[in-house]
Amino acid sequence: MYDPAIDEDNQQWIDKQRKMYHPNQHLPGVGPSSSSDNSGNPSKGPLSDAVLNCPACMTTLCIDCQRHEKYHHQFRAMFVINCNIIHAEILRYKPNITKNRHKKKKKSKDVAGGSCTEPEEVFHPVHCSTCKTEVAMYDKDEVYHFFNVLSSVA
Repeated sequence: MYDPAIDEDNQQWIDKQRKMYHPNQHLPGVGPSSSSDNSGNPSKGPLSDAVLNCPACMTTLCIDCQRHEKYHHQFRAMFVINCNIIHAEILRYKPNITKNRHKKKKKSKDVAGGSCTEPEEVFHPVHCSTCKTEVAMYDKDEVYHFFNVLSSVA
């Protein structure tokens, strides 16, 4: 029942999974034909800011993501697991046009004239494939924006 090498085995599996997403990417100090770094240890895959899990059932959703610069509880990713995009639902986000109250009159005139209209962004909801909890949004650039997830150190 007890396996003293389980942590190393699990780390090798995660590194292999990450490399599948980025087969041509190499870490600094690691040569393209080398499979180990300067210390003789096997090279790891691309670095991730977190491992993302569903908050309801703890299913792993993403092992390679970037943390949002402004909203630290949000992440973006291109490669996910155990996620379903709901293409039948469309969520629209209209960017806030008025950023400064002093310029509100000027901008409202521009909007009426049609010169300052910004296109609204279109998203599709993303659900956990195990428990159907909404965990992210999927945009037109094929990027997942996670907001309802549990994050852990990658």
